Amino acid sequence: MSVMACNRKGCPNVLCDRHSRTYGNICYDCFEELCSLNITKESQIVDFMNTAKSEFDETPMSRRDKLERIFPILV
Repeated sequence: MSVMACNRKGCPNVLCDRHSRTYGNICYDCFEELCSLNITKESQIVDFMNTAKSEFDETPMSRRDKLERIFPILV
């Protein structure tokens, strides 16, 4: 079994189980992020694959936590 690295710019993940003949391999994390962005046009996919993955994974929940600290509920 060979190592299949994610083809998204800056993504260190390997053993990707999704592959496109056009865009290459994509890991689970990048695929989930792509799905959450509601991207379907080919030009948008190219742009996404060329954006660098952040140094840390920011899940939707961690983004929510960050925003809740910025905008706390008024009591």
